Amino acid sequence: MGLEATNAIDSIGTEKDTGIVVMTILDSWNWTDPDAHLRALQAKLNTYLNFVSSGQILEDYPQAADRPLRLDILARFDIPDDADELIRQARIVVENLGFTLTHQKL
Repeated sequence: MGLEATNAIDSIGTEKDTGIVVMTILDSWNWTDPDAHLRALQAKLNTYLNFVSSGQILEDYPQAADRPLRLDILARFDIPDDADELIRQARIVVENLGFTLTHQKL
């Protein structure tokens, strides 16, 4: 799916060793068009935030009840410095919702 499907959850599962529910955004886009990339990533992040804040996560993945939650953005390319602000802002929102966000290049 990835950034092409901004209204879809790419992946959700539970880590066996920690019990943490992990949602994953797959970001395979390069940064040749940073504006389009940022728009798509922001839309995807909003989908995940709405999925959690609306309670939809518990309907679709009831195993998430009473478990810690983490959102991982797995990227194929390094994020440019000027785009890093989106990740910082998203971390604040995510922490206010009670879970964590990571961003890593594969």
